[in-house]
Amino acid sequence: MVVANLSVCLAKRGKRVIALDADVMMSNLGLLFGLEERFTLHDVLAGKAGVEEALHQVLPRLEVLQGGLSLKELGQIRLERLKTVVGKLSKKADYVLVDCPSGFEEDFLAALTASSQLVLVINPDPLSVAEAMKVKKLAGRFRVSLLGMVVNRVVGRETDLPLEEIESLLEVPVLGTVPEDEEVGKALASGKPLVLEAPRSPASRALERIAEALLRRRPQPAAPL
Repeated sequence: MVVANLSVCLAKRGKRVIALDADVMMSNLGLLFGLEERFTLHDVLAGKAGVEEALHQVLPRLEVLQGGLSLKELGQIRLERLKTVVGKLSKKADYVLVDCPSGFEEDFLAALTASSQLVLVINPDPLSVAEAMKVKKLAGRFRVSLLGMVVNRVVGRETDLPLEEIESLLEVPVLGTVPEDEEVGKALASGKPLVLEAPRSPASRALERIAEALLRRRPQPAAPL
């Protein structure tokens, strides 16, 4: 959700943007944009389609390379090609936003190492923060610069960690927070990004502010951890 909406926000601000769904097991970026499935990243990584064939123009300055919904051809995918794909996309865009899978499987490592900069997207709970700590260490190992983090689905539960504590634990600046918002589900059902479907909703306004913060942000130097 965050990648889809931030890509729209950046495109609205005049940037050439490509959103890429690198979650080969649980792809959903195409659904968030209501795209039909023709060629996908799966086809590109399997050598069955070129990068240009798989791109969808969704806004004047925004293209999307969605992942495949079928798992039938996973055995034909060569994840080592992802870095080359991202390199090609970066030559035609100001921002390539790579939606990374969660966990620490091979597809996550491929997405991480194909990227030059990283934004952590976490929930305000201890398990999510602990996972983010591991991701931060891996980013340092592979010399991927940290731009900051987005705290998503904030509702103010008693069990939620305070923002100051999260920032202290991770030692990563917060780009912004996104509140829990019932409009998110409605936007998904409509096949449109939230910031287009419900631009005045609390989450949409938060995402617009995060896009502004992202444009101002300079990456921290990557250092092995």
